[in-house]
This record gives sequence, C-alpha cells and structure tokens, in this order.
Amino acid sequence: MCGRTACTLDKNGIQLATCKYSRNNENLQWIQKYDWQNYHPNYNISPSQISPVIVNGSTFSANDTDNLVLTPMRWGLIPSWYRGTLQECPLKNNNCRQEGLLEKPTFKGAAKAGRRCIVLADGFYEWKATDSKHKQPYFIYFPQEEGPDVFTRDPETFNQGGEWKGPQLLTMAGLFDVWKGPQNECIYSYSVITLDSSKSFAKIHERMPAILTGKDEVSMWLDTNRVPTKDAMSLVKPVENLQMHKVPTLVNFSRNNSVDLIKPLQESESKPPLKHTGLTSWLIKIQRNSLSE
Repeated sequence: MCGRTACTLDKNGIQLATCKYSRNNENLQWIQKYDWQNYHPNYNISPSQISPVIVNGSTFSANDTDNLVLTPMRWGLIPSWYRGTLQECPLKNNNCRQEGLLEKPTFKGAAKAGRRCIVLADGFYEWKATDSKHKQPYFIYFPQEEGPDVFTRDPETFNQGGEWKGPQLLTMAGLFDVWKGPQNECIYSYSVITLDSSKSFAKIHERMPAILTGKDEVSMWLDTNRVPTKDAMSLVKPVENLQMHKVPTLVNFSRNNSVDLIKPLQESESKPPLKHTGLTSWLIKIQRNSLSE
C-alpha cells in the first residue's frame, strides 16, 4: 500500500530531476491551470494533498501526443461520475489494487480511457509491525548515488555543471481522473496502483506501490494514445531495487513536516523502552521520592 510520501523538491528542482524522461533531455513543461493546484515541497504528503505527477501532453492539448508534461494533482482519485461535493468525498481512493483495476467502477473509467500518470516522490513511508501494539516507520526510495544523505543536502548543490546531483525521484504508476463539481470545480486527482510486495519488501508490508524503473518503462506507461491500459499493465510488477531505512515516529502525525522525518533513525532510538518489573518500579519510585525531599 502507499499512504504517505515525501516530495521535497521545488518546481524547478522537479523539472531538473525529470528532464531525463523528455525526448531531448529538456525540462518538462509545468502546467498549473487552477488555484487549488498550489504545490509546496512536503516531507509528509497525505491523501487529499497536492503532489506532482507526469502525464501525456494530450491531457491538456489534443494535438500534443508525443510530449510529457508535469502538473500538480490531488491525491485520492475522485471518479468523473461522482455527484457529491468535494467535502463529502471519502478519502479511500489513494490506492487502487492491480487486481480488478479494469473492472472496479471507481477506476475502470479512468483505466479504459488511458488516464495514466507517474506519481513523483523522493520516496514513500511504510510501517512494519514490531509487536501487537507498535509499528516502526520506514522511508523507501530508489538507490541514491549520494546515499540517503542526498535527501537532507542543500538543494543549491543539486545541479552542478548542468548535471543533476539531487535525489533520483521515485516513479510510481498511477491513474487519474477529472471531476467537475456542482460549483464548477475542476479537480484532477490520482490514485497510486498497488500490488503484492516483492520478496525484499514483504518483510515490511504485504503490499507495495507499482514502481516503474527507467525511461523506457515510464515512456510506455505514459504512451496513453498508442498503448491501451490493458497492455501497459504488463509493466506493473514487484520491484526489488529499493532501499529503505527506519525513520522517527514523528511521521505518524501528518501535521509534522520537517527534514527530521526522513533522517535515518539511530538504533539506540529505535529500541522500545524497557519494561519495569514490580520491584524495579518500586525502586524507581523510592529514588524519585528521595530526590524530591
């Protein structure tokens, strides 16, 4: 599954990090048509918030079928046929399962219409159960040339001599739809496709996002005018080539948003607190009482 991500580059950084997916290694055009599409770098993106995606240029211009463009979208797909208000829309469509994707009413319209996108992120968070009451969060991402420290570096060092030295962004396969509300709102929203986990990731969670690797896979997924979604789904498979590290439980609360959320957790910090026996609890109480006198 995928319920929380991080995308910490600004608009210019995202363009520089994704130019390798363009035909001539040029910056992809950034399209922002509506006021609600205000994207800001975020270490803790949750459903209903805005994050960047790549789509085929024909999404915004019927004649632009060979180029890719960047645009901000709302996380949590709202199907085009939905007749309620935005406030009433349940936030349950942040993920869509690979199984039955072409048949489920919520997603089949977007899938058959070829409304496919690539969801961009530094990485995503997942929680591993450590016992019946506790879960340890992890940050999962593509292998980085500079190691995980690249996520905490000064962005001014990312583009040296015209060569991108910043994070290699995760490219997750998604579906999007266009919903027009009762107040003439026009909302572009997406869902991340999920599938059974790879062998290496299964130790964290049984489900994982569909991650595409390399320009060829990204290009085929976004060739929505020539490649039907049924054929493009052959690209969706478990990925082993991921790295991960433990992060602080600060990420558990969606309001927290700082670089500390993605910093590797030190082993000493990840150990659960010691459980006191009746005798040790009594001794600690005696010690505290003596200190207060």
